[in-house]
Amino acid sequence: MPSTRWTEDVDAPFDRVLDLLRDKVENPRRYVPSVRSSRILERTDDHVLREMHQPSPVDLTIRERVTEHELPDGVDVVFEYVDNPTYTGTFRNTAVRAGRGVELTYAMDWSPRPGVDDPLPPDVAEAMVRDGVRQLKRLAEAPAGTRA
Repeated sequence: MPSTRWTEDVDAPFDRVLDLLRDKVENPRRYVPSVRSSRILERTDDHVLREMHQPSPVDLTIRERVTEHELPDGVDVVFEYVDNPTYTGTFRNTAVRAGRGVELTYAMDWSPRPGVDDPLPPDVAEAMVRDGVRQLKRLAEAPAGTRA
């Protein structure tokens, strides 16, 4: 059962991190290199329904409802699985103001559906979450004009 989290301090303004989190919804491949395709299926005032395909580390087509929730000192972007044959659950990207920077946490909480073998080993899930945080951190901390 992929349930893991990773937190890092990001030396960048909160607004820059928030802009990147929002861009990640629209352009996931910039932040998750294994994503091969994505498309927005629906956009409303309170959510985006997105579908993306990533063939590795395990072949997944992910349809998720993305919502943004304000926190007292930050924001929580929640990616909730919709109609997935393998998993139920959420993936959260949480950014909280911390001094002059941001504390960035990604939390994966996926459960295999009853009767389905979990194709994602825990160490692979941990690496995905850790690498995702570090990728956004790298982009946020890059000098302006050098980000991809």
